[in-house]
This record gives sequence, C-alpha cells and structure tokens, in this order.
Amino acid sequence: MHFRILGPLEVKGKIYSLTPQAPKLRSVLAALLLNYNKSVYTDSLIDELWNADPPASCHTTLQTYIYQLRKIFAVETARSGPLASIVTRPAGYAIELDPVDFDLHVFTQLAERGNLALEAGDPQLAAERLRQALELWRDVALADVQRGLLLQAHSARLEEERLRTLESRIEADLQLARHRRLASELRSLTIQHPLHEGFHAKLMLSLYRSHRRHEALQTYQRLRETLDRELGIDPNTELQQLQHAILNADRSLDAVPPRESVEVTAVPAVPAQLPRDTGDFTGRGEELAALGALLGGDTPDDATAVPIALVTGAIGSGKTAFLVHAGHRLRARYPDGQFFVDMRGSRTEPAEPAQVLEEMLRALGVRPQHVPGTLDERSRLFRSLVSDRRVLIVLDDVASAAQVGPLLPGSPRGAVLISSRLPMPELPGALSIELGELPYDAALSLLAASVGDDRVTADPVSAAALVRLFGRLPLAVRAVGTRLRAAPSESPAALVTKLTDHPWPLSELRVRHYDVRTELDETCRQLDEQHRAALRWLALRQEQTFDAHSAVRFLRIHDARADLRLLGGLHDAGLLQLGHRHDEAGPRYRLPELVRLYAQDQHSGPGPAEEVPQQREALRGHGFRPASDVSWIAARQDPP
Repeated sequence: MHFRILGPLEVKGKIYSLTPQAPKLRSVLAALLLNYNKSVYTDSLIDELWNADPPASCHTTLQTYIYQLRKIFAVETARSGPLASIVTRPAGYAIELDPVDFDLHVFTQLAERGNLALEAGDPQLAAERLRQALELWRDVALADVQRGLLLQAHSARLEEERLRTLESRIEADLQLARHRRLASELRSLTIQHPLHEGFHAKLMLSLYRSHRRHEALQTYQRLRETLDRELGIDPNTELQQLQHAILNADRSLDAVPPRESVEVTAVPAVPAQLPRDTGDFTGRGEELAALGALLGGDTPDDATAVPIALVTGAIGSGKTAFLVHAGHRLRARYPDGQFFVDMRGSRTEPAEPAQVLEEMLRALGVRPQHVPGTLDERSRLFRSLVSDRRVLIVLDDVASAAQVGPLLPGSPRGAVLISSRLPMPELPGALSIELGELPYDAALSLLAASVGDDRVTADPVSAAALVRLFGRLPLAVRAVGTRLRAAPSESPAALVTKLTDHPWPLSELRVRHYDVRTELDETCRQLDEQHRAALRWLALRQEQTFDAHSAVRFLRIHDARADLRLLGGLHDAGLLQLGHRHDEAGPRYRLPELVRLYAQDQHSGPGPAEEVPQQREALRGHGFRPASDVSWIAARQDPP
C-alpha cells in the first residue's frame, strides 16, 4: 500500500519514501486522505491548520501546500507511474487515488467482511478477516501528525472502529473455543480500558470456560467498584446477568464446539468487474457530460434515492461500449466496488435476477451456503450489504424494469447504469440517454482510431464514404475498421468499390470469426414470421424515415391496429428508431442503414430460395398484400 495512516503517516513510492516532513504539509495530506476521493472544503483545511486564528495569507499558504503535495506526486508519477492526484474541486480539494493503495480502505473492507462472516455464523472466516484488518494498525491513527479539531475527531472515530473490530475478533475466537489463549490478552485490555464493559464481559467468559470461575467473579467485582468510584453507576444488565449465570454455573455459558468451516475460494476485497475499456472509444461527449453531472459529484446530504442512468438506442449504437467507458471514468467515485452484469435481455434466455444476485453476493464475500434461497431474501441482503458503500452497478442489455428491480440498491451512495433497447418509464427519476448515429466527425475519428490516421488522411473522400455507407453506427464503423485492419494493403477506395458493387455488402465485412451480422441474426431469430416479413419489405423502401400511415400503405395492411403492433415490435427489438419529430400522422420511424442492408441481405441474399415466398405468405395471412415485383417496389415513391 502506498498510503498509510493507521499509525505514523507514510507515503511510499515504488522505491523511495514520499512522506512529507513539514508538519502542516502532513496535516493537509492527512485531512485529504481521510476523505479520499471526496471534496474537502478550503475552510475546513484552514480551520484544521490554524484553528480560529488563520493568518491573512492563509488561502495563499494553503495553495502553496497543495502545490508542494502535487509536486511530490508528479515526481513519483514521472519516475514509476501514477500514484495519486490532488484535484481542485468547487470550494476545496480532493485527493484521487486507487482505494486498494490506502490502508484505511483495506481495513474497512476486511472489517466489514469479518463482521459479515460472524453474523452469518462462520467464526473461522470472521477471525481470519478481522485479524488481517487489525494487523494493518501500527499505532494510533496519525500518531506523528499534528492534529487540529478535524483530525482529532477523525482519529477518535478510527480508534473506536479499531476497538469494535478487536471486540468482534475476540468474539469470533471465543466461538472457536480459544478461551484459554484469550485470557491474558483480555486481562491486558481491561487494564488499558478499565471502563470498557465489553472487554470485561469477554474476560469473565474466557476465565469461566478455562475453569477459573473465582477469577471471573473477581473481574466483575473490580469493574463494579471502578464504575461506582469513577462514574457512580453499576455494570450494565448484560454483565449482571453474566455474573449471575457464572454464580449458578449455567450450562449455557459452556463453549460450543466450533462447526467445521467450509473452504471457499478467496475473493477480492472489492469487486472490480468492469470489462476492459475499448481503446478507440470516440465521441458521445454530450452524453458523457450528462452522466458525469448526475454521478460524478459528491452525494448531496439530503439525497435519498439511488441515482440511475438509462442508456437506450438501436442495435449497433454502442450501448455496451458506452457503459463500459463511462464505468471506467466513474470508477474512482465508487471505490467500494464496481459490478458488471450482462442481463441478456435481447437473448432467448435473459438472465434471472435471483442468479445474478447470488453472483453479486458471492462477490461481496457471502459464502455459497449462506446465500438465501429466495429472490426477496437475496435482494434484501444485497441492499443491506451495500447500504453504506459507494458501489457502481452496471447492468447491460436489460429486458425490462422488472428484471432489474431486485438488483437496485436502496442507498444514494451507490449508482446504477442500465442499457436497454427499450425506454423504462417504470424507473421514475432515471436519467435517460438515447444513443443514435455518431456525428460525421466522430464516426470518422472512430475509423481513424481503428485503422490509423495515415490510411484515413491519405484518402479522406473514401474514408467519408465508408462511414456514411452503413449509417455512422459505431458497430458498423468498427466492422469497417476491422475489415481494413485485416487487409493492410487494401485502400479505403478499393473497399468502397467492393462494398458498393457487392449485392450483399455486409458479407464483405466478415473477417475470420468476426461478423457484423451476428448480433442482428440473434435479434431477428427472436422475431415471429410476421415481424421478420415486415422488416424485409420495409427495407425495400427508398425512404428510410416514415410514419405509420405510409408503412400501412406500403405493406398493404388491412388491420388498422396491426401497424402499431408491427412497428412497435420492431422498435422494441432495436431495429427501428423512433424519430424526435411527430406530426398529425403520429410518430415517425427510421430504419437505420445497417439494419436496412441486413434486411435486404435476408430478402434477396444467400440462403434458401423458398424463404421469400414463405415471408410473403406470412404477410398475406395477417392482412398484408405486398406487391410481387421487387424492382417496382424499390422504385415507387410513397409519401414519407
């Protein structure tokens, strides 16, 4: 670990110690570390450094201290790689670091896991985790740092947490029948903390179980006298009942043989499940800014609802890549864990919430035998475990709000990112972000990032034609980039010629195991014959944008309600985009170019010849009468 405050303040570089020596510099660093990845107000830092009597130059002096700390970190970053950074925030500063490099964060995580295991009835694992947590302490917190009111309060709080963790570890050892070895440790603790009733109770129990009942009763008597002399009170009810039980040799005090602990695979201290970010992510600046405004700042004090962002868009719009990229940008804001789950909402068998919760609970350290059996119980336990944690939950390809409801935390300290092909009005208050085609410049930049600037700048006209050919969807642009990378000697102009001359251009984008049509195949397999037939015939229209009325006329629909059902079904599948402009004829739809080319491939491309008449018959059976002359249909001029 690079940062240590559980004892003397230490900052370790890869080779050298980076601990500042100036007292006030150490105080500033300590205050920032105690609030890592959060803002510390300038006024709070000034109060810590100078109490109620700051000099006139306090703001300038504080800026100097910040500059000196940044310089220390910058030297280490240049020498050995990133360590931490101190950033300016509104009205203050924050130190941004990887929590696993900070001993306080590791202590908190281990203590939480130990207490969870103790509550779940696994004292063996509890004792192990709690002992690991306590071993991080080298002395009292910030032992060599000058402490003002702020640091004194934090130091006192940390000491209370250490004592609670120590008490839990002793309880775990008692459940493991280690009472004989505990007696001397507890006797020392009662001398150090003569008013601590918890330590005295555990000392009495360990002495009794070691067949030293008289010493246990003497311990109670000493505590009673001390409390009466110092505070004028008697021991608490629990201690009085324990004394009575010892006097009566109550069998309930006897040690219970510890149950055999089940071996499990060790889990990381913090779930870090985000997939690798793509190196060529381009564009989406406005969408990322909106997401950062919702999730990138400090949680308001009066916040009660978990922040949720819902990302929607058609097939190929880059929803998954957007979620992963956004998750990595927000990772430092959620140091207690990042979950990533493929909910498989667009697949034949979507993920079951109960199974997802089991995997998330196990990632949090819950042993398999302690995972509850029902969905409601798992959901309640998950909410309890993350209630005080800053966790980021990324749920990709969600089918419905009902699928994610049990997975949502109840605390505003966490955050949830969701991607879906469907809007979800059942999630009130969620930020809605719709991804469409990339702007032209962003699509061109994505192609350049994929194949290299030199191949794009050498022939900008052909590069522009390539990104326009499939409608500027990220999936299509990446497919073109993959195709060009697979053929380094092929120029963009040559690929444009192949694609425009080929009767089924999408087949030209297949490179070994990569095929842009795979995702579209999976989606279309889930459509019924009626929707597949409608999609294939809509792909023959010259106009990509249309309203329901013109679709009715084109497809010869007799049932007035069938148009809404068909178009709505194609939209829900991510194959049609809903336009932002509505008129008297109702909403306008748009068939993305990538989907149109795919559907035309299915209509007249390679495959069983009998499929086309089968699709026409399916349409006729539901009130459709498309014309049989395909060339005439392609040339007709329906109103948009």
